[in-house]
Amino acid sequence: MNKINNENILKIKKSYIIKMIIGLIIFVGSFIIFCFGVTNTINSKGKAEHLNEVILLNENKIGKKVYLNISGISSSIAKYGKSTNAYYYAWDKEYNYIVYLKESTAKKIYNKDLEANPVRIEGTTSKISKELKNIVIKQYNSSLNDGEEKLTLDNFNSIFGDVYLNEVGSSFSRNLSYYIFGLLFLIIGMGFLLSGFIRLIRTVINIKNISKEELKKIEKDINGIESKYYDKYQLYITKKYLLLLNGRFVKVNYSDILWMYPYEQKFIIIKGTKSIKIYTSSKDYYVFATARDNKNNEKDFEELFNYIKRHNRNIKLGYSKDNIDSFKKEEEEIEVLE
Repeated sequence: MNKINNENILKIKKSYIIKMIIGLIIFVGSFIIFCFGVTNTINSKGKAEHLNEVILLNENKIGKKVYLNISGISSSIAKYGKSTNAYYYAWDKEYNYIVYLKESTAKKIYNKDLEANPVRIEGTTSKISKELKNIVIKQYNSSLNDGEEKLTLDNFNSIFGDVYLNEVGSSFSRNLSYYIFGLLFLIIGMGFLLSGFIRLIRTVINIKNISKEELKKIEKDINGIESKYYDKYQLYITKKYLLLLNGRFVKVNYSDILWMYPYEQKFIIIKGTKSIKIYTSSKDYYVFATARDNKNNEKDFEELFNYIKRHNRNIKLGYSKDNIDSFKKEEEEIEVLE
């Protein structure tokens, strides 16, 4: 099997392997996130536990299916936006709780004698945010008589707990963030994994298709003092050819280049990337030296562009109608000769 020992090329190949490993880790992580979402969804569909039992747990309190047999309920204490759903105080014969109910559920409860016939409500647990705690504290303390102990952030959990019963929405929607992040990690992981794999395989195949003698000559050329390596572009320039290494291993003789021009990609009004695009006598085209279009990269870009231009005075330069027409004519002549 053909091998090349140039330090920069080995470094590039190693970067592809690292990219694949990172992609694999993210890919596996996506399934872990999915598992959390599925587990929470399944837990919320199981047998309902009493809310107070869940409050007393040290961990895994969120997304649990719970119930309350309430013997009293306040008027609504908070709403968000135009939603008719609201937060309420609710209590049973022992403890106070926060509940988030649909308007229809709240109306049904109001019409009943809760002291004599407590009503069962069900939902899943959600964490009480600091914002909600402050709203509850303000409402709660305004109803106290002089001398009664006031509610504070310090004693909040001992009176209402740190989770509330959420009747609104499905267990799936409450765990939706797990599925969204899981999908995002899956896409990113697959992107890294496939990108690294394709670039590595293509590079290995390109090297394999070159004879040992030619490969030795290439390695001697790029290790010589007359060659130059552009790390940001992942390419070598030598006296007679370019060696493109970004996801490939392609030798392009300057004498084979027919047409060359700056290739820019812009994103609406934001500056994008700038590359060099070349067409060759073998009917191939290559886009390389891609970098952000800014002053920091302009010097290297101009240097590379001018170097190629000096080594083939016959290259058509720039993207213009004349060059497009002339290039098409040359392509037709090449086809006739073939």
